[in-house]
Amino acid sequence: MLAGYRLEDLVGAGGMAVVFRARDQRLDRPVALKILEPSRAAAADPKFRERFIAESRAAARVDHPNIIPVYEADEADGVLFIAMRFVHGDLRKVLERQRVLQPERTVEVITAVASALDAAHEAGLVHRDVKPANILMETRAGRPDQVYLSDFGIATGVVTAPHLTQTGFVVGTVDYLAPESIDGKRPDGRADQYSLGCVAYQLLTGTPPFRREEPLAVMAAHLYAPPPSLTGQRPDLPGAADKVMATVLAKAPDQRYESCEDFAEALRGALGVTPYRSSRSAPLSAPPPRVATQPVTAKPAGPADPARAPYFTPTVSSPQAPAHVPDPPPPAPPRERPPTARRPSRAWPGVRVWLPLVVLAAAVALILVAVLPHLKNHSTASSAGLSTGTGTGTGTAACGTAFAGYPGQQGGVTVSSAASDGGTRLAVGGADGHPAIWHCANGGWHLVPAASVPASQGTGEFSSVAHGPDGWIAVGDAGSGTAQQPVAVTSVDGTSWQSVSTSTAFTGPGACVTAVAGGQHGYAVVGKDVAVNTSGTRVFAAMWPSADLRSWTQGNNDAQGVLDGSKQHSAVDGVAAIPGGFVAVGTHGAGGVIWTSADGGQEWNLIDDSGGHGPHSGVPAGALTVVAASGSRIVAAGYAVTAGGGADVPVVVVSTDGGVQWNTPVALETPGGQAGRVTALTATGSGFTAAGVAGPAGAQHTVTWQSADGVTWSKAAQAASGSSAVTALAASGGTVAGAAGQCGNG
Repeated sequence: MLAGYRLEDLVGAGGMAVVFRARDQRLDRPVALKILEPSRAAAADPKFRERFIAESRAAARVDHPNIIPVYEADEADGVLFIAMRFVHGDLRKVLERQRVLQPERTVEVITAVASALDAAHEAGLVHRDVKPANILMETRAGRPDQVYLSDFGIATGVVTAPHLTQTGFVVGTVDYLAPESIDGKRPDGRADQYSLGCVAYQLLTGTPPFRREEPLAVMAAHLYAPPPSLTGQRPDLPGAADKVMATVLAKAPDQRYESCEDFAEALRGALGVTPYRSSRSAPLSAPPPRVATQPVTAKPAGPADPARAPYFTPTVSSPQAPAHVPDPPPPAPPRERPPTARRPSRAWPGVRVWLPLVVLAAAVALILVAVLPHLKNHSTASSAGLSTGTGTGTGTAACGTAFAGYPGQQGGVTVSSAASDGGTRLAVGGADGHPAIWHCANGGWHLVPAASVPASQGTGEFSSVAHGPDGWIAVGDAGSGTAQQPVAVTSVDGTSWQSVSTSTAFTGPGACVTAVAGGQHGYAVVGKDVAVNTSGTRVFAAMWPSADLRSWTQGNNDAQGVLDGSKQHSAVDGVAAIPGGFVAVGTHGAGGVIWTSADGGQEWNLIDDSGGHGPHSGVPAGALTVVAASGSRIVAAGYAVTAGGGADVPVVVVSTDGGVQWNTPVALETPGGQAGRVTALTATGSGFTAAGVAGPAGAQHTVTWQSADGVTWSKAAQAASGSSAVTALAASGGTVAGAAGQCGNG
C-alpha cells in the first residue's frame, strides 16, 4: 500500500522511476502509479522534490484528450509518486509486434501526440522525453486507437539543468534527443518537435534516424550528421516525405516547423493521407501580460445619433512605431523565425502577400484577385486560404481567374468566399441569381452543376464556405427580401452536395446566416435571428454549432444577459476557428463586439467595452465585421467612428492568447488620412493581410495592409480604383473577392 493505492503488478521500470499497476482503494479504479526511484540523489533533494510536485500538478491541469489524465501527484512515506489513468499498451510494444506502421496509422499517432505537445507548450511545459514508450495506446475494436502522451512532471520534465543533472544522467532518451538538449542549451517546445520527428521516422522505417552502437555516437550524430533519407529505407513512400523529415530534424531549432501540429500536417500532406476526424481539444490558455500597442484615444460621447456615436481620435499604427508584444509567436514559415511556446498557425505550402490587389474583368464576372508573386516553400496559410506551391500547378494561377455562370443564363456572378483543405479548393457565391459553388480542377474554376447542389435550384447566394473534420459546408440565404431563409449544404469531397435541414438547424422565423468556420471542435455557423412579440421586434446575434454537420443547436451567446434585442439589435458577421474553440465578431447596438467560445460553440463569452460587460476591448461606436486567427493570435477588424460622429476609421483589435485578453483598438493608416473600413482579413504565411476601402463615397479605392504580428501594420497600399469593397480574402497563392450579399435588411 502507498498513499491509498494497492500495488498489484510491476509493469515498467526506467532509469528514474518504476511503474506499477495499482488500485485506488478510495474510488475502486485501476491506476498507473509511477514511483520515483528513492535511491536517486535527485529524489532526496528538497528543491527537486518541490519542483516534481509543482510541475506534476501543472501537467495535470493541461486538459487535453491526448494527454494521459493525472489523478494525483504527491509524496508519501518519503516517496514521490504520480497516479495516472492506466492504459494497457504503448507505442514501443506496438513496434515490437509490427516493426513499422502504415502511413495512415503513423499520421494518426503523430497528429494526436503533436496536438498534445502543442497544448502542453501553450501551458509552458516542455516534455523533454518524447519516445515510443511514453506514447500510450488504447486499442479499441472498430475504432481508431486512443493515443495518450504520458510522463509529464517526471524527473525528465522538472530538472532545472537543461542537459546534465547533478547525478550525471542525460535528460531525455538518447535516440530521440534534440541537438540543443545535448550541447547545453535550454530546450523549448522545438526540442519536443525534433523528438517527435525521430518517433515518426521510426514508425515508418522501424529504427530511429540516428541508430548507432554507442550512446556517444548517437549524440554525435544528432549534433552533426545530416538527417537520413526516409525513402532510402522506404522507397514506396513519396519523395516529399524526405523534405518534411529534413525540416523537423534540422539541427537549428529555428529551422524546424512553427509547431508540432505544423509538422504533423506537413507529414500528412507529404504522405498523401486523407484528413480524419480528430478528437483534439486545447483549452484557452491563461492570460499573458496585456499587449502594449498604440491604442486609439477614447473621447466622451456627445449628443450625436446613437448609431453614429463618437468614438475616438485615431492613432495610426505605422511600421516605424514599436509595438511591445510579450513573447510573440510570429506566424512565420519554417527556416525563417523560431516558434515559441505559443501555438502558431498550421504550416501549408503557401505564399507571402506583398503586392496590392488588382481588378481583373472577366467576360462572365467581375472579380478581385490578389497577385501574390513571392512564393515560399514552407510558409503558412489559414484554413480559409487557397493552397498553392512552387511549380506544382496547384495555385490560384492554375485555377484561373474566371468564374462561369450557369449555362444558357446571362446574369452576373459574385464570389464571396473561398477555402481550401490543402488539396481541394472551393469558392462560393452567386451566379445568375442562384447560389453557386466553384471547384478548382484541371487549370480552372469550374461551376459545380446545379443538379449536384440542391440549393442552386432556388434564388439567393452562398456567403461563406469552410472545411472541417467531417468535410465541407457552404451557407447563405435563399429567396429575396423578407422571404429570405437560411440555406446550407454539406459535402465530403466538394463535388456532391446534400442539403442541411435548415428548418431544424437554424431556427427562428427571421434567422439569417452570414459565415461559417470549421476547426478541430467541429463547425460554427453565425448570423442573426429575429423574434416578434407584443413588445416589438428583437434582432439578436445567433450562433449554431455542430460537431458533425448533422446535429445543430443554437449556442448561448448571452450569458451576461445584456443582448436584449428589443432595445439594441445585435448580429454576428464573421467567425474563425481558434485552438480553444471559435471566435466571432459582430455588432451590438452602435458598437462592434467579440465573442469567444472554448467548448465548440455551445457557450459564448461576450467581450464588449461599450457597456462594461466584457473584460477588454470592443469598438464602442462602429463595427467589427471580419476575424482571422493564426494559432493563439487573433485579429478582429472593421471600422470605428471618430469623435463627433465623423468619418469611419479602419481598426483592428488583437488577442495573443487565444481570445482571453484583447488589446485596445488600433487604427490603420489610410492614404491621406481618408475615411475607410476593413472589409476582409486573412492569416497568411507572413502574418496577416487586411483589405478594405478608403476615400469619400463614390470615389473609394481598395487598399491593403500587411502585418507580421497583427499589432503593427504597414502603410496602406492602394490597390485599385472603384467603389467595390473586397469582401473575401483567401491567402496562399491568390485571393478571390466578390460582393457578399447582405443579410436581409441588415
